[in-house]
Amino acid sequence: MFDPIWSIVIASALGMIGGLIPYKLLVSHLAESSSEEEFFARRERGFHRFLIRYFIAEAIPYLFLGYGAYMLVTEGSASTGVTDATPFLVAVIFIMLFGALSAYFTASPILRDPRASARMNNYAKVLISLGFALINAVSVASLGLLILVLTGQV
Repeated sequence: MFDPIWSIVIASALGMIGGLIPYKLLVSHLAESSSEEEFFARRERGFHRFLIRYFIAEAIPYLFLGYGAYMLVTEGSASTGVTDATPFLVAVIFIMLFGALSAYFTASPILRDPRASARMNNYAKVLISLGFALINAVSVASLGLLILVLTGQV
């Protein structure tokens, strides 16, 4: 059988990559605009495309996460053969850090654009927060599961 702890780490990595690609496409779609009016006109259509792409890309990571969680809950972490979950926990934290930095550096050109108004900068900050949350959604669940394994609660 496939080790559930490995499936949790794989889900975290795939979730970060699967969330980052649609996010980068959204930001590049918005950054192509030449004026503030065009920026906000492109925002709604770009966000709808982002959501569709995001949910399609996140299907596989959630399957890995569901498998890992199910196996840990039903069989417990003693059946995994892994004696210490700390390296896996560190790996997930690094995946989350990479996702957070990627979200920031992807949208930061909009913040640094001298043509950007205060309204555009505020939207870019919201976009960074949204990107951070959605890119790291699977990783946060993985982190919680690995902390439960580390403390011996599953």
